[in-house]
Amino acid sequence: MSVIATRSEYPARLIALATIGIVCLGLFVALLPVVAGVAVIAVLVVLAVVPRSMSKDVEYFAAAILLMSVLSVLPGRVQFGPVTLGGVLTVLEVVVAVLLLVHDSGRLGAAWHSMWPLIGFLLWSWLSLLQAGVSVDGLQNAVVFTGFIAVATVAYVRTLDDQTFAQHLQTLFERSFWLLVVLGVVSIVRLGPGRGFLVPEHGTSRSFALLLLPMIASGLSRWRYGDRKHGLAMATLGLALVALSLSRASFVIGCSLFALARLKPRSLVGFARVVTGLIIAAALLWAGIRFIPPLHDRFFQSHGDLVDVGGYTFSATGRTELWSLTWHQFEESPWIGQGAGASEEYLTALGGASHPHNDYLRLLFDYGIVGTALWTLGIVLIITTLFRDWRRWDGTRDPKAVTELWALLSIAAFLAAMITANPLVYMHVQGPLGLIVGVALATSAGKRTSFASEGRSR
Repeated sequence: MSVIATRSEYPARLIALATIGIVCLGLFVALLPVVAGVAVIAVLVVLAVVPRSMSKDVEYFAAAILLMSVLSVLPGRVQFGPVTLGGVLTVLEVVVAVLLLVHDSGRLGAAWHSMWPLIGFLLWSWLSLLQAGVSVDGLQNAVVFTGFIAVATVAYVRTLDDQTFAQHLQTLFERSFWLLVVLGVVSIVRLGPGRGFLVPEHGTSRSFALLLLPMIASGLSRWRYGDRKHGLAMATLGLALVALSLSRASFVIGCSLFALARLKPRSLVGFARVVTGLIIAAALLWAGIRFIPPLHDRFFQSHGDLVDVGGYTFSATGRTELWSLTWHQFEESPWIGQGAGASEEYLTALGGASHPHNDYLRLLFDYGIVGTALWTLGIVLIITTLFRDWRRWDGTRDPKAVTELWALLSIAAFLAAMITANPLVYMHVQGPLGLIVGVALATSAGKRTSFASEGRSR
């Protein structure tokens, strides 16, 4: 009997339940009864809507990651000395991922074949942390990078074992989306648009919007390949909630995904589809700004940090100063950087924001040109692999094209969000993205292998 068939599922289920328990207990310990009550209700909802077909440890692992991402703003409010409960849970995710890979160590080479530059970047980030001196921010960032690689590797290996995991992951994301919708609507009604998600803090609204982007990508990919009902509902409702979060960057990105989802390479019809998508995206963007006054005010302000673009004046909300400071500091050590977490420590010491609000500048400041080049090469290699295979499956309307397009749109949204936000160091963003990327890369590898086997048998 194979190792896969005999692998015990019990420890993973126990870990998932223990994780949920830790979240709830931590919230009660923090003496936040209202928030804790919402968390308990959310957990009960999840247990009610989670697919009853779940039976594999990786499915429980994925469900736990998505649940912790949806509720990420709550553990972040529970402090244990210099770290938060959110940081503890991030470490737990990495540990569980490693435990899940113990029985699959022979497949690590295949999993890392399309991610090897990111493995190099991961090693570089840990070396930079040790070289510059271990700090809480630097350690957290290195753990988040490790978490992305670990989660993506688990998803890759288990998808090779069972290609149906891609469909199960889509279902888990859909259930998580509806949970996010319920919690988002309650937050908007209770706190007001853009005033917080679950708790009254503006930054949590941005986190809420970032979480919705890969779910909008899932809806659009499903919509394109025939799931008109559920796909369109996820995409449009998700975009509406992003608009009500008042996150300008996420709203622009969400609108742009509607255009990218229409892409059909090497085709005149495909060009027309993209133009149509751009028109739809522009219409959605205009409608959001026109009919949601608080969102309009977020884009167009009469004072503060203003930027002129094409004759229109937009508010940068202080980001240009942060970017200038970060860039000038990067120039002091351009090649190897100043170490993991250095940008956060520098900006915090100045008494302002604790993040540069541009992850590309963060990469340059912390890891230098060498580290940034490794990270960039890794992302380009993943995108190239996924795009090549998606173009092949799209031409034959293969169902696996849904997964490839979902991953491409999610990566595009992530890269765009890095321009004005900090998704690179958020595990509640990196965890779900790791699941999507790992499944998509394994879907490509599995499909290419099956095609090669068919070719040899003829």
